[in-house]
Amino acid sequence: MMIEAPARSATRSLLRALRRSRSASVLPIMAAALVPAMAMIGAGIDYGRAYLVASKLQGAADAGALAAVRAKQVSSNSASEAQALGAEYVRANFPDDYSGAALAAPSIAVTEEDDVITASVTLRAAVDTALLRVIGIETLNVSVNSVAEASETLPTSIEALLVLDNTGSMQGARMAALKTASKNFIDTIYGAKDTRDGFAVGILPYNTMVNVGRLVRARAPQMVAEYPGYTDIPVTDPVGWKGCVFADQTIQNISADRFTLDSGAYDLTDNMPGEGGMPDFEPFVYPPVYVDSFQDVNNRYLIPTVRRDNFYSIPTVRTALVRMHGQNICKERLSGIPLACNFPNTVIDFNRLPDRTQYVSPRAYSHKSGTGTNASPNNLWGASPNYQCPAEALPISYSATRTQLRSYIDNENEALMPGTGTFHNPAMTWAYRLIQRDDIFTRARPENIPVKKIVIFMTDGNFDSRDDGRRVGSTRIFDTAYTAYKTYEDRLIVNSTTRAATIDHLARRFAKTCEAMKADGIEIYTIAFALNNDAEGNTTREMFRTCATDRNTHFFSAATGADLNNAFVTIAAELIRLRLAQ
Repeated sequence: MMIEAPARSATRSLLRALRRSRSASVLPIMAAALVPAMAMIGAGIDYGRAYLVASKLQGAADAGALAAVRAKQVSSNSASEAQALGAEYVRANFPDDYSGAALAAPSIAVTEEDDVITASVTLRAAVDTALLRVIGIETLNVSVNSVAEASETLPTSIEALLVLDNTGSMQGARMAALKTASKNFIDTIYGAKDTRDGFAVGILPYNTMVNVGRLVRARAPQMVAEYPGYTDIPVTDPVGWKGCVFADQTIQNISADRFTLDSGAYDLTDNMPGEGGMPDFEPFVYPPVYVDSFQDVNNRYLIPTVRRDNFYSIPTVRTALVRMHGQNICKERLSGIPLACNFPNTVIDFNRLPDRTQYVSPRAYSHKSGTGTNASPNNLWGASPNYQCPAEALPISYSATRTQLRSYIDNENEALMPGTGTFHNPAMTWAYRLIQRDDIFTRARPENIPVKKIVIFMTDGNFDSRDDGRRVGSTRIFDTAYTAYKTYEDRLIVNSTTRAATIDHLARRFAKTCEAMKADGIEIYTIAFALNNDAEGNTTREMFRTCATDRNTHFFSAATGADLNNAFVTIAAELIRLRLAQ
């Protein structure tokens, strides 16, 4: 920062004339004494104004330098376009005629050399004086300089996981808005390049469950329970397991204190099977039942005869069919003799099912582009043991390219006809594991560089399984909408089938997992998109505010698609490391 006064030749001439005067008047003497006094007063006032201008000017130069280097780093802007953007930031931060100062055209240079982008900004302004002009100093010249640098290789390696709502309410315009926003997040990170050193990105879509089971089994097969006739057949088979998992075994009625991890609640932490007595992960299977709670879909699918005995022995399938049809649907496993299901060594007998004529051929799930309830791609509807199971998560990877991530968002994630219900806590628990358990979900992390772990969690809905129940006489049975926690009727987390009690205990689990993640140093951003402005919507917003690392800076309430896009781009920009060089 420099403040200079121009040469004062007029003042010197005046003082020399007074010094030569020999008149018998005291006026020249008084005048000679008054000029320095006024100069001293003027210097204090005018230089004070100049320092204020210089301070404002320095802030404008810093903003311009940061804007210019960011524009060059995170997009395809040319150096001249980055310079122009930097100039806009200078003008925005230094209003016209601020404190009587006239700003000269900014001098901005943007260069890129040896993987380092540098933006240098020099600003000059002339400040009109008030009192110094009596001694001939009409302006004070102020100049400042700022330099910002950004490297393609970030000073901290960043691992970011996008957790994206793939539920029924997202169908249509909301899903389109999410696709745009999440791709713009990727574009902000990668710019025009296809790779990004020191930056790892993963994506986890969710509804009432997540698809991570085959990822776990590929790395640690002993952690996942095996069901012959289901988990041991190819993923391309219409009745083959696609990879969704039920929530971990847990206890009912956990405490309300979000900072307490209740013993036996294995679904709250990053623990894996074999740690602290935790059981194996249980593959998700949607039983062959008519789903009367949503979408009016007949999910009664056929299983090949040679696989039926094994498939119908899967605990979830057996429990569902017996609960729906009663005990008189079994046979003795070896002899095939009809026998009640409460006898040992029995299996479900397809030929004794009262609705067997309604069973249909299963539909293969590929989660790729397509529309319509009978389209196999990008569609979570249709008769299948994988009914409602979203696409497999994309693990966090430093080798993920911009093209791959955008392709995943367009073609694999965010189904055009998504699932229905919304359970946030299974998604957050698995986000915890995907980002924290790098011993299982390995990645080629840069050596000797600190790691910053980030979760960006987005939703447009409140907790809801969409289970409206079916009437059996005068009783309503909540047993057809299967989630990570099975059905309300299974009472896995609370000894109640009411929606209010279940949601309360789901929210408790979500809050506890958030706090455990933050205690492990994981930074959490949350985005609530288009939630209703009612009591339930406000409760969900507050839950997400509380989950965020900072409720003021890490939580975004997005009312529109434009707001959603702004939230994702803002977060991406904050993850890019910029620093002032001087």
